[in-house]
Amino acid sequence: MSNKIHYSEIESIAHIGLTKTGSTYLQNHIFPQLFDTYYSTDENFKWPKNLDYIREINRFWYEDLYLNEMILKDSIREKNYEKKINQKYQQYKKQVDLFRVGHSNLTTPLLLSSEGLCGLSLKTCDTSMKLLKQSGVTKIIFVIRRQTDFAQSLWKQFLLTEDRFKKYIPFEVLFGGETNEGIFELDWNIYINSILSNFNEKNVCVVPYELFVESPHKFIKCLVDFLGVTIDKKINIKNVITNPSKKNVIYKSLKLDHSNFMIKYPMVRKLLRSFLINNKNYLPDCFFEMKSITVKKDIIDIIKQRYKAKNVLLESRFNLSLSQYKYF
Repeated sequence: MSNKIHYSEIESIAHIGLTKTGSTYLQNHIFPQLFDTYYSTDENFKWPKNLDYIREINRFWYEDLYLNEMILKDSIREKNYEKKINQKYQQYKKQVDLFRVGHSNLTTPLLLSSEGLCGLSLKTCDTSMKLLKQSGVTKIIFVIRRQTDFAQSLWKQFLLTEDRFKKYIPFEVLFGGETNEGIFELDWNIYINSILSNFNEKNVCVVPYELFVESPHKFIKCLVDFLGVTIDKKINIKNVITNPSKKNVIYKSLKLDHSNFMIKYPMVRKLLRSFLINNKNYLPDCFFEMKSITVKKDIIDIIKQRYKAKNVLLESRFNLSLSQYKYF
C-alpha cells in the first residue's frame, strides 16, 4: 500500500452491495488502497472459504428459476428457503466463528467486499446480516441505486452477460410488473431495516450510486469519512467508466426450452445451452426464439410509482439527496 494511512479504530467492515453500483471499480481500484486485510468476491482477489455461505443463500432464494418451468408462489418460495437455510445454518455459523477467531488479532482494519452480501430479499438479507455480525463485522457500507436503472441493468447482466439461468426469464418475474412485485426486493428500506436490526445506525453508511457517477471524489470521501480513515496522500482515483449497456439487446432462447423433456430434465437444458453458446454457429436461428431485452415504458412507470413514497422515506431517514437523482 503506497499511502500512509491512519485508522481511528481497528474493526471489520463489510461492503455488501448492491450489485450494479460500481462494485467492480471500488473492489479493484479503491479498497486495495485503503486496506491491507482485504477480501473480495471479485475474481482478482481472494474470498474466505469460511464465508462461502454467500454463494449459496441467494441461489436458495431463486432456485426454481434454474430448475422449474413454473415460478413458485411467494409463500412456497419462503418455505423452501427457510427449509434449506435451517439445514445449513449451524454449519454456516461454525464456519463464520472460525473466520472471526482467525482474524481476532488484527492490527489494521479488515474489509469484506461482495455485492451479494446484501441478499436479494428480506429473508436473504436477514440471514446474511446475522452471519456478518457473527463474523465480527461492525460496520456496513450499502450502496443503493434508482430501482428502474438497477433492475434493467441487472436483468441484462443475468441474461446477456452471464446467461445465469440458461433460459429466458421475463423482467416482470424478477422485478415486478402491473400485478406483482417480483422475486427480487426493490424497496431499499427493507434491506436497511434488516441491517439496522443487527448493526448500530451510526455504523451503517448508505450512499447512492448516482453520487459515484456524478462525482467519484465526493463518493470516495463519503466512504473514507465513514470509515474514519486519514490518509497522507490523495487517493488515486482513475477514470471511472461505468459499465456500458450491452449493445446486443436480444436473447436467443431455445425453442426446445418449452418441451416436456427439457422441463423434466433442466440439467440437460443447461448443458445443451452452454454447448450452443460456446458454439454459436452450430444451430441456425430457426431453432431459437429472439427475446427482446428491453423493458416497456409502462412497466418502468409502474416501478417508479411503486417505490416513490418508499424512496421519499429513505431520503429522510439517511439525509440522502435522492430527489435530485430522480428516485421520486
